Formats: sequence, C-alpha cells, structure tokens
Amino acid sequence: ACLAIRDAVNIWIGRGTKRPTDLLRMITPIWLTYLPTDHFEDYKTTCLFALSLNNNTLIIAGLGDGLAGAVLPGTQMTCVIGNRHNEFINQTASLGMEKSGHFWKMKVYEKVDSFRAILATDGISDDIVPERMDGFVAWLIDDFSDLLPRQRRYMLSKELKNWPTPNHSDDKTLAIMWKDQG
Repeated sequence: ACLAIRDAVNIWIGRGTKRPTDLLRMITPIWLTYLPTDHFEDYKTTCLFALSLNNNTLIIAGLGDGLAGAVLPGTQMTCVIGNRHNEFINQTASLGMEKSGHFWKMKVYEKVDSFRAILATDGISDDIVPERMDGFVAWLIDDFSDLLPRQRRYMLSKELKNWPTPNHSDDKTLAIMWKDQG
C-alpha cells in the first residue's frame, strides 16, 4: 500500500493534475499491480497518508480505520479518519474492497504555512481521548523531534511497547509530519 501511494503521487504530480480525487482513483489499480494475480482479497488493508506539496497544500486522506488528521495554527485537531461512531465493529473499508474508491475520505488544506499531521493505526487512536489528541501530537514533536534518528526510534519503540492500556495488543503504527512557518 505504501509503494502504491508513492507511485500514485509521483504519477499524479508528473501529470500536473490539480484534482486530488484523481490521485485517490490511481491508488487501488497501482496497489493491485504489487499483488499476486490470485487471491488479492487476502491482502486487503487500510491505508492512511499525508502529502505536503510545494504550493503550501496539505492533503490528508484515509481508507479504513485508525486516525488521519491535522492541527493548523490556532485550531484544534481536524480528523479526516478517526470518528467511528456510526460504524459497526470490524466493518472497515479497505484497499481490495469492490469500489474502494468510494470509501476514501480526504481533506485538502490550501495555503498552509505550518501544520502538524498525524497518521496512526487504531491500536493508538482508539486509546487517545479525542480532546487530548492535540496534546499527544505536540508531545511527540516536542519530546522526540530533536533526538538523533536512532535514539528517536529507540525511545518511540519503547513508548509503544509500554503502551499504558493494559492487555492491548493491537498494531501500533504512528507517523507524524509537521511544517513550521518559514
């Protein structure tokens, strides 16, 4: 899925298209090229991504569960994916579903000089109170961004392994992207 996003973004930018919906339509067909020709349904997966463009545009998109959101200066977290109040448990959209293009959720932020974006699997997002998400993102950036990469990886791995929710074994994958003004 990650390779499909990368390839779709490169093609989309190369074509010079301006419509982010065109990018979303490219992902599933490219993803299918990476899979064996039979039993592709065994590879269904959720997918989240954030894309910062040179023209100060930020795109956050997702398919499935987890969390994909952004904090802009002077605002609270805006979740593109993350509000699952109306969904049944274990009923999640994914790459590999028929017409998965209809299930993508996306938000385009234009003229963004600075932002903080988060992508997290449900093993993380389900345990964080929505009202505290801004603080969680700020803590991650403030406490980990100045560390050397090896040190950062070690410290983040330690935090995720010692996750404070007892008996919680769900996947914990996390990505933070930010841009400071100037």
